Amino acid sequence: MFELRSYRPEDAEAVWGLHDAALEGAGVHGGRGPWEDDLRDIAGTYLDPGGEFLLAFDGGALVGMGGLLRRSSEEAEITRMRVRPDRQRRGLGRRILAALEGRAGELGFERVRLDTTEEQAAARKLYERAGYREVGRRTTDRFVFVDFVKSLGASKSPVLVLTGPPGVGKTTVAGILALRSPRAVHLESDVFFRFVRSGYVEPWKPESHEQNSVVMGIVARAAAGYAAAGYETIVDGIVIPGWFLPPLAGMLEGAGHTVAYAVLRAPVATCIERVRGREGVPLERGPIEQLCQSFADLGGYERNAIELHGEEPEEEVADIVSRRLASGQLAI
Repeated sequence: MFELRSYRPEDAEAVWGLHDAALEGAGVHGGRGPWEDDLRDIAGTYLDPGGEFLLAFDGGALVGMGGLLRRSSEEAEITRMRVRPDRQRRGLGRRILAALEGRAGELGFERVRLDTTEEQAAARKLYERAGYREVGRRTTDRFVFVDFVKSLGASKSPVLVLTGPPGVGKTTVAGILALRSPRAVHLESDVFFRFVRSGYVEPWKPESHEQNSVVMGIVARAAAGYAAAGYETIVDGIVIPGWFLPPLAGMLEGAGHTVAYAVLRAPVATCIERVRGREGVPLERGPIEQLCQSFADLGGYERNAIELHGEEPEEEVADIVSRRLASGQLAI
């Protein structure tokens, strides 16, 4: 388990060691120079002006770090993102990034920017997955720098309704998206249905309409509450356009929130096979096939569909959803 804390003066030597190791491992170490003056006075550069400099420790060893540099009252820059080479690909960079974004929100910044070199493909992928958009490139005598920016203030983000038939992977993808954000809530609407302890009616049956309306209304109010509190909010469940989407979206919009809608679609056989593989979940082909058919023709929401072959890793599906969400293609 990694421990995150703010920089202390006694950490200076370890910071330099991590800085050198990470850049050398990536093949982008530019040598010593004035461009490293911030590391010579971390407290004066980052902490005193109202920023942050976080360090990640594992068993007493410094294995990761990142700084939050105040640029104006509205904007901060995330810099010096470093992870020791032998501790990479374990989610530490993503955790440091999320912690810095969370701290930026606490300090009142509206947006953050950062850059990395063109050669650092893993870093660029990390930032893109976290919702950053590229805004420019700069060329020096040694490197091409890629500039990114991200707006903060989750309450301004749309509530994402992520749906699709059983077995399509929507719950896993929603969980991945939530973990990429510094402040996020993942509401599984199926859980709300399980709160009904007696008198429960299977949601796909015609006589379930009143129950379904009540439960989804509660889901909508919960989502609106979290979004109002500043959390990026993702609702996953069976939300068919002509069935649950209008009242769900209407309640959210009535509470002052915009709504995005993403429909994951995969072959029926894939969905059935995935449901069959769930431990303790009985296989009922009829309802699964029926629900797959319900998402086959989305009418005016076809542009909100994301077609899958069933073999894509969930991280890649989350990437697709993130890109389309950022572009506004999923707005309703």
